[in-house]
Amino acid sequence: MDYLIQHKNQIEILYLLSGPIMLVTLLIGLAQLWLVRKDIAAKYKRECLNTTLNIFDQKIPKIVELQRKLYEIEDEGNVSDFNYEMKTFNFRDLPDGNTWITEFQSSPKMRHAAINLLNEIELLARVILSGMADEDFAYKAENVFYIETVSQFKSHIAFFRDPAHPNTYEVIIELYERWSKRRKIDDVEQKIKQSVDELSTVPKVSKIRSIGQ
Repeated sequence: MDYLIQHKNQIEILYLLSGPIMLVTLLIGLAQLWLVRKDIAAKYKRECLNTTLNIFDQKIPKIVELQRKLYEIEDEGNVSDFNYEMKTFNFRDLPDGNTWITEFQSSPKMRHAAINLLNEIELLARVILSGMADEDFAYKAENVFYIETVSQFKSHIAFFRDPAHPNTYEVIIELYERWSKRRKIDDVEQKIKQSVDELSTVPKVSKIRSIGQ
């Protein structure tokens, strides 16, 4: 007790300092936690980018090769051109009496090649939409390839989405519509930016003073 009385002033100072020290310790701990979370996020981002690049390295050449095989089969069979612009992926929107549809339907070899191609495209779309790949990076890198490839095969996709299988290749369509909308927005924003840049280069016209001023 005498010790406490003798060192009362020092104890009070330590007590007063304990609050700020605890606060500083807490702030240091929070800062370390933030740095750890930031490091984990950066590592996860790098892993996603690497995964995305690996997926593209594997899938895109395969899709291109399957496209080539399908075109070869169509050329060998002297298949008619589709000659119709599909606005949707719906089976009911396929034109009646179209020669290409009749020829495609009667060729198991052609249908098999188309299924192989579309299955590969769907696998790519599924991986991107699942979050295994970095979608933002994937879009910036390959949106043109994906959108244009799917557009070329709208008739094939619609053919397989008959009334008995209306949800076939739904994942392909989901990513296609998602990226198509995003690209339209990007195109509009780019045009606006170009217009603003062009306007900024136009010399300012001096204000014409009216007579008498």
